[in-house]
Amino acid sequence: MTRTLLTIGLLVGTASGQTIDLAATAATDGRIAEYQITGSFAEIGLDPDGLYDVNDPGTQFQAIDLFPNEAAFGLGALSYDNSALAGVGTETVPVTGIDLSSLWSSGSATTDISDAALGLWFFDAPRSFQFGALDAADTVTFVNGVIQSVNLTIDASFVVDYSFAGAATAYDGVFSITGDTFALAIDEIEFDVQTFLGPVPASRFELDISGRIASIPAPGTAAGLALAGLLATRRRRG
Repeated sequence: MTRTLLTIGLLVGTASGQTIDLAATAATDGRIAEYQITGSFAEIGLDPDGLYDVNDPGTQFQAIDLFPNEAAFGLGALSYDNSALAGVGTETVPVTGIDLSSLWSSGSATTDISDAALGLWFFDAPRSFQFGALDAADTVTFVNGVIQSVNLTIDASFVVDYSFAGAATAYDGVFSITGDTFALAIDEIEFDVQTFLGPVPASRFELDISGRIASIPAPGTAAGLALAGLLATRRRRG
């Protein structure tokens, strides 16, 4: 996979652009795991979320609420170019920027899906999520001026420095929005990982978080809203 990584928080806009607030809820089967260095996992549907032994899910290492805001959190924001929108029929415009800085904070943010517990899990090692560049296939679709869906796929990486000495390890995956749902999927093995305890032959990191974006109407709802808007326009003209 070719990675062109951008720093989290970059939102590229246009003079005629509009933004969509990506407020979301997460599915209960979302989980995060690291198999060799920490040997543990957390899962949204469990109470508490984590941390559990990856080899024995019934064994809890430490009670951590790793996903305190899964029912209502912010992914960030998405911008699109609305300069060519006529508000009639089906129209598709390009996504011009995406800011995912609210998805997963390593500090004291209160509206992200997690919090500093992620740092406690990884021994307070420097860590960040990084995302790749947009392309022409990343679009927003409207029907009669109402948002119908978003179609977007970008590279995603979780970068962590287990050694605390600058030898960062990047686990690569994909972030996507399809219709009104999002997914962040990473599952990769990195070899010869340097840690503060010495080298580890292999480290597997897995992250599978998905859910619904509240600010994008569900498919049936979007069609109904578009039809209602069209009928209202016709009544005004009549």
